[in-house]
Amino acid sequence: MQGIRLDAVQPYLGSATQLQLLGGTLGVSGQYQLDGTAAPLSLVLEDCQVDVNDLIMGGQGETVPPFELGQLSVVASKIDVAKKRAELSSVVLRRGTVRARRERDRQIQLVRLAKPKTSANAPPATRPSEPVGQPPAAGPQWSVQLGRFALEDWSASWADDSLEYPVKLKLDQLKLELTQLSWPVSGPVETSLGFRWQESGRLQVAGPVNFDSQKAELAITLDAVNLSALDGYAWENGFNGTLEQATLGAKLKARVENAGKDVSVAGDVSIGDLSLRDNDEKPLLKLKALSLNGLDYHTSPAPTASVRTLQLSGLKLKIERDAKGVVNLARLKREPARGAPTPMPSEAAGAQAPAKSMTARVEAVVFDDLNVDWLDRQMTPAFSSSTSRLTGRLTDLTIPVRQMIGVKAAGRVDQAPTSVTGTLFPIADAFKADLKFSIEGYDLPHAGPYSVHYVAQPINAGKLLITLDAKVAQKKLDATTHLVVDQLEFGDRVAEPGPDAKALPLGLAVAVLSDRDGRIDLTLPITGDMADPEFKWGGLLWQVVLNLTQKVALAPFSLMSGLLSGGNPEVLKFVAFAPGASVATDEEAKKLETLAKLLSDRPKLRLELTPGADPVTDGDALAREALTRSLLGKGEKVARAGHTSDGGASAISPAEYERLVLAAWGARVGPADAGVGKSFEQKEADLLGLQTVPPEDLAAIGRDRAAWCQAALAERGVPVTRVFIVEPEAGKGAHAQVDVGLR
Repeated sequence: MQGIRLDAVQPYLGSATQLQLLGGTLGVSGQYQLDGTAAPLSLVLEDCQVDVNDLIMGGQGETVPPFELGQLSVVASKIDVAKKRAELSSVVLRRGTVRARRERDRQIQLVRLAKPKTSANAPPATRPSEPVGQPPAAGPQWSVQLGRFALEDWSASWADDSLEYPVKLKLDQLKLELTQLSWPVSGPVETSLGFRWQESGRLQVAGPVNFDSQKAELAITLDAVNLSALDGYAWENGFNGTLEQATLGAKLKARVENAGKDVSVAGDVSIGDLSLRDNDEKPLLKLKALSLNGLDYHTSPAPTASVRTLQLSGLKLKIERDAKGVVNLARLKREPARGAPTPMPSEAAGAQAPAKSMTARVEAVVFDDLNVDWLDRQMTPAFSSSTSRLTGRLTDLTIPVRQMIGVKAAGRVDQAPTSVTGTLFPIADAFKADLKFSIEGYDLPHAGPYSVHYVAQPINAGKLLITLDAKVAQKKLDATTHLVVDQLEFGDRVAEPGPDAKALPLGLAVAVLSDRDGRIDLTLPITGDMADPEFKWGGLLWQVVLNLTQKVALAPFSLMSGLLSGGNPEVLKFVAFAPGASVATDEEAKKLETLAKLLSDRPKLRLELTPGADPVTDGDALAREALTRSLLGKGEKVARAGHTSDGGASAISPAEYERLVLAAWGARVGPADAGVGKSFEQKEADLLGLQTVPPEDLAAIGRDRAAWCQAALAERGVPVTRVFIVEPEAGKGAHAQVDVGLR
């Protein structure tokens, strides 16, 4: 029988469903033997074939048929109805198309169409019930042998309109082939499935499957499977970004045993050309390749996974912190929609045993050409930095972490060569680390926004070399940092500094710390408590620098311990003079030698000399000089040798001086009382008390001392342009010394 139109059965189909048979023909051929006299009735079919061609199945309200079939071909060599035995050569369905859709109300249209159309006035459909308590009639079951079952050149499409961002999926060129099937099921069935995904990718599965024992051994191959079509599902499940592009590839061997309870997968998996955008549709991440080589996963006795090598290549990541301190990566998890129902655990789920947590081990994470851009809008102006061409590896990673992880990486930070090596235990409550970090030739103007934030001055020039040896144990950081800064220059202080900015003498700090080549070479200890919520690595380093700068401001000479061969550098803060002297002793003059060397080694440094005179000791010395001059002017003529460096008066002998003092005192009080009841010292004191020392004379001796220091430094090669004589502040300078300051 050929050419039987199938749409003739539409009235029966339409009464039970919303499906519509729009086309198709049926053809049947074969030989039969019927013996109606036999008991039971004997019917044997041989060399039979059933063909359905050009089947089109529509549905009420559907503009495109949800199902089409080019051909169904069933070939049977023998069917014995009495013996309930069938031997089928093949069942092949060709050129099938399935179009499925989940509608906005989350109902799948194929399920809806399979149900009868309901009417408000129609009574609910009823089905005849089977007799209660009557078991089905016993008898032999059918035995079926099928040589080949196949789907050839099929396609399927899926549209999910229930999502905020609808998804459309398509697979075609589908081919499924099962050989040597039997029912009841016994033994493995050779299975092969392959199809094209989204008109580009390929998936192939092949191997024996035992449907009865749920046991299988499959070879799975995926090639260039485009994942971007699943972006709508990623958003639905809380991903607050856009999966712009990604391709999946894999070569796996999968084994299923023990009725499906034991699963193992081994092989390689890769994701290529991954591209993500953040919630503002800005480029977030691009990855050339991510591959898991030597994957080995088992579900029994507990879920475990191991990976020989996890490799990352060609990563470009953009991390940004906004003005409120929120990092864009933290915003990738989307909050549930307002009013969305909260899933409740089922009662049955509560009775189940808790799932065993998975353990995993990765022998090595190898990365190549990783690039990370960092933009911090909390700084004003915004701070940007780029880590590029980062290569290296992490070794011995476990989940959960059970051992130290080896770290080795090298790359560039803002084009400056950078490296890090050591070990790490990255568990918050038991964090441990032993790391060595270095960066060489970093251009410090890149860090200008942080400089403005902390010290209200930008960095105009300078290069940095830093080596950091950091150890962390029991949440305590103990690190040693070696800094070398070359040709550091700060700009002018900003007009409106922020609340965290401190006014520091940065120019003085640079001048004090820079050697004759303009280099600052420091070794600084860094300690911190990582349990402190305010702990920040970058802020900690800046705090060390700020503390150092404050120390320069308060005690600049304390940083000059290497200048005095173990002596106290604080003695360089002044040059002392004998009372009335304007020339320092040899011991004090040695300080000028040290200061000259300091200025030679620190070409940016300047000296400030503040004159000083002691009203008591220097006043006494000036009064004694005045008395001596008066004595010489009134007494006999004595040759004068001039002033001495220790503040002594004219060179007269002690005996002559005593004779003149006694004569002057006697002339003042009269001969009758001369020498009565007073010692020589008292008589001398009486005469000294009569001397007047004007304040300008004290100021003059202070200026003479400062000028002498300036001249002495000039003799030692220090230009006078680098030595400034400044007036003492009110209430200061009342000591027999010249105060030395740095600027």
